[in-house]
Amino acid sequence: MFPKNIEVNNSSKIAIEYGPRGNEPIFDNVLGVTSYFVEDFNFDTFYKLNNNDRENMILKNINNVILDITKRTVKDKNIINEIENVANKVKENNLNMEIEVSKLSKITFDRKYKINIYRILNKEVGESWKYKKIYRKTKVVVEENWLKKIPDYLDRTDYYKKAEISEKEYIIYDNLNCVTYKMNI
Repeated sequence: MFPKNIEVNNSSKIAIEYGPRGNEPIFDNVLGVTSYFVEDFNFDTFYKLNNNDRENMILKNINNVILDITKRTVKDKNIINEIENVANKVKENNLNMEIEVSKLSKITFDRKYKINIYRILNKEVGESWKYKKIYRKTKVVVEENWLKKIPDYLDRTDYYKKAEISEKEYIIYDNLNCVTYKMNI
């Protein structure tokens, strides 16, 4: 996940496609999604590697794609350096990321607990979301659970869009205002 000051080709998502691209351009941007074709990816080498080396090969490939797009569309060397720093941090964290989604965090009416929501990205759970119910004063986690069955591999940033809390329930809504998760307090 890039810092807010980095924008890659005016896109909210980047899709990397492996294999022949036919008559398609090597990369394009349609409706806020940049598609990038990697035709020369060596699948034979990839499948001969152990899991750790595969992950590093994919990370390196993703980084190269993002850098190529950025170099074609932006001339600011600082942004290119920041992208490389992000890739290094991902590698340092063993391709694990846990992001607290603060807009979904709520405090119970009695002010005793705080419910935090986390977006987890790693090889064990894919992209999964969990909650932690925490004593506010001691910061002790009293309950935690996944919002959906794991592993999950879908981008659910629009699925878990906003939250509200009442005296009895904590509820998460999607971008269409439909309930996607409900928990009794």
